Amino acid sequence: IDVSGTRAVISTLFDSKSENIALPELQNKIVFAESLLARALYSMGIFLSIFATADIIPGLMTKGRLELYLARPLSRPMFLLGKFSGAVCVASLNIIYGFTGFWLVLGIKTHVWNTGFLYSAAAVIFMFAVLYSFMMLVSIIVRNTAVTIILTYMVLTLETALATSKSLFAMIGNPIIRQILEILHWILPKYHEVASITKDIAGGKSIES
Repeated sequence: IDVSGTRAVISTLFDSKSENIALPELQNKIVFAESLLARALYSMGIFLSIFATADIIPGLMTKGRLELYLARPLSRPMFLLGKFSGAVCVASLNIIYGFTGFWLVLGIKTHVWNTGFLYSAAAVIFMFAVLYSFMMLVSIIVRNTAVTIILTYMVLTLETALATSKSLFAMIGNPIIRQILEILHWILPKYHEVASITKDIAGGKSIES
């Protein structure tokens, strides 16, 4: 991409033809593409972070290892808070690294520096922190990494299904089932809604309450 004044010339490696477009139009296209990329990185970041951190708490439950930690002069809430903070920090560094890397590459190649794409990483980190608190609770109860991962993805799948089919609630004849689905929708982590927020932040759109 060659930028000259208010125009930009787009050429590809495998095509000799080039396209001359206005710079605002190029910026809109790049920002839209980055919003889609942010949505993809949101799902990928959550997916990989869950697998990377799911074994932290169950791994502590092995015989001999838990006693070693509990023997230290540290309260259990502070111990769990430290593990939570460590997992979130590690995941955050990976998420920030991924978003920053894509932002630099796209900025250098297109000359469009969309800071909203960088800010959208905060939504991914926030969603992971919420999910990891649920993962810690499950891990303490079941003490099994595989079960923790399965239950977490079941929650994400259920929440996405409920969020994308809220209009179908009114079609359910049984008021008890409808009320249960409504309650589940409000208490489960808002994975689908935060995904839309991530895309809107990267696209420079206002966030609806």
